[in-house]
Amino acid sequence: MLAGTFAEASSDNNLDPKFRTHKLKTEIENPINRDDDEQHNRSKFNIPFNKNELYKVLKTKKTTAPGDDRITYEMFKHMPESMIDIMLQLINKVWVTGQLPHSWKHANVIPILKPNKK
Repeated sequence: MLAGTFAEASSDNNLDPKFRTHKLKTEIENPINRDDDEQHNRSKFNIPFNKNELYKVLKTKKTTAPGDDRITYEMFKHMPESMIDIMLQLINKVWVTGQLPHSWKHANVIPILKPNKK
């Protein structure tokens, strides 16, 4: 049940129609051949994130409960630039290697029943 809910929530159907069109166009213009790792690694989809992208994402994030690390989006938003640089290096290392730190693989999921729902 939870898996289905999360799969539905992360579906492309939830994307803004303009973004979905842009995504499809970009995917068609930049096909990825999974058998060619070199081409895959050069793809526009796989380049490291830059600081402007990180700041743009942080602006869109609302206050949420922190994870096990106790770090909130608000903390990210108020970090000094030197710390943002360090976090960006870490994020890009994870992105490039495809290896998440073990502690990042844990989540606390607390299902909350909405009023008048069963």
